[in-house]
Amino acid sequence: MISLQQVRKVYDGQGPRVVALDDVSLEVARGEFVAVVGPSGSGKSTLLQILGCLDVPTAGRYVLDGREVSTLDDDALSAVRNATIGFVFQSFNLIPRTTARENVETPLLYARGPAEPGRVDAAMAQAAIAHRASHYPDALSGGEQQRVAIARALVNRPALLIADEPTGNLDERTGREILDVLASLNAAGLTIVMVTHDPAVARAAHRVVSVVDGVLTGTAGVARAVAQISA
Repeated sequence: MISLQQVRKVYDGQGPRVVALDDVSLEVARGEFVAVVGPSGSGKSTLLQILGCLDVPTAGRYVLDGREVSTLDDDALSAVRNATIGFVFQSFNLIPRTTARENVETPLLYARGPAEPGRVDAAMAQAAIAHRASHYPDALSGGEQQRVAIARALVNRPALLIADEPTGNLDERTGREILDVLASLNAAGLTIVMVTHDPAVARAAHRVVSVVDGVLTGTAGVARAVAQISA
């Protein structure tokens, strides 16, 4: 699903030159659930932006689902994002004045051609939030808002789900419930890459990738990686 080959990302604008990623290579198989961990400023957010086709490498190659995407322009990257990738963020990013259902429908407005009937209902059922479809975000709990955000990410039936600190704004119990939703989606075959700083959250993944100072320092099974994070 994902193949990064010697990816480098350098920010060289008006301020000091910053090497955010340095010679990073990573393979993620279809159907894997991978957690990306690292301290603040380590480069994990930059890595996530490149994996999500929100940015392109300065050097190196990124092949996503068999397609070279590291040299695409903004319009082409946008098309890839809409067709192939779903995003879940820490802050939910729901539209306040629209219902849960309407929030889930939003990505379909940018899709080419009419959507299949029942797609919104199916996505909301997958996220276990169909019973709150008519409610506005301010009437939903944090966990319910994140479920709506997950359903919105699923509505275009992506091959890859990118989750950026998906439990960061939730209490421990609700966070576990959201991780259970992600685990069930992964069990159904969805590839997931998740950024987290929390060892307990990283345990939900099959594999943990560590990034420090822009360098991929290791990839390990969950037990060993969580022990390293917690140390």
